[in-house]
Amino acid sequence: MKILFDFATKELSQDAFLRWLFENYDDPEIGEVANRLLGKFCDFRENEKVQSLETVAQWCKIDISVWMTTSLNRKVALFLEDKTFSNEHNQLSIYDEHIDNVKNHGICKIFYKTDFVEEEEKNRIRDANSKNIADWKIFDIKDIYSFFADYLLSTNMILSQYAEHIRKIHDSICNSTKPKKSDNNIDLLAWKSYFNNVVVPSLKENGSKYWCGVWKAGQYPYVVLYIKKLGYGERKIPYLEIRSRDCQDNCFKAKILCYGIDVKDIPQQRNLIENIKASPNWECKRLRQHKRGAENYFPKQVGFSRDGLTAITDEEFIELVANHIEFYLQVMKDWE
Repeated sequence: MKILFDFATKELSQDAFLRWLFENYDDPEIGEVANRLLGKFCDFRENEKVQSLETVAQWCKIDISVWMTTSLNRKVALFLEDKTFSNEHNQLSIYDEHIDNVKNHGICKIFYKTDFVEEEEKNRIRDANSKNIADWKIFDIKDIYSFFADYLLSTNMILSQYAEHIRKIHDSICNSTKPKKSDNNIDLLAWKSYFNNVVVPSLKENGSKYWCGVWKAGQYPYVVLYIKKLGYGERKIPYLEIRSRDCQDNCFKAKILCYGIDVKDIPQQRNLIENIKASPNWECKRLRQHKRGAENYFPKQVGFSRDGLTAITDEEFIELVANHIEFYLQVMKDWE
């Protein structure tokens, strides 16, 4: 049977699962699971259980709020910020303005994310925690998998399917081989891990000639390996981009993009385009030269790797990436 959560991939779907689980705290089949997870989130004491509970979605725009009384007659308010693939973007401090006004409850706050929490995101959480009364605790994919792995064989189909979904995410995040597809969030997590854990560490000049970054491309259905020539600080310059969706099924495609460069760099961009046209390693065609009558419009995509490139093995893929970084640096030689 196909897994429901492979189709219900949005954060709202995960919110619904967690609320369903919590609200079944007194169910004879899965109540133990709900109490165990709530106890982990809220540091229940020995033998402490939920006595009554209500979940609320979007209270003060917080994903899930849980208002409960325990068997020890404690009133506890749990606030849960739920993330699947996106990052925290300074929401927590805004939520804290409301949470800090909650009285007569013990306050617990969980940042629940089915991915690893990267250092930049951890710094934002630390910043929020430096200003509030109770800290946000991180519960990321390693914690989530550790908890739900016990229920992979549960007789409750919803619970076992969520546990299997979490297992697949965990395996993708730990991936170290080139994915074949780029169709869904599981694939994108696998690409992100592959770029971060295999490709970037293999690039010998990374850190001396160029900088590499890996991220999910906003709302777009692909993961990006981004390469920028060093020596320009925070200034926007043309960069190399390799997208997961362009490299599935053993294909390979790299692009040189000029998003965000300053108008004063248009003459340099024209020289770059001439360098690309003169290179046997790039194609430079169908450039968009005009946009709604705007003067001095410059194309955003200026170079593409040759058609028909393929990479079956990791070694072939890494070699193509390294070669196209060198090709990119060559055509960027005149950029001042």
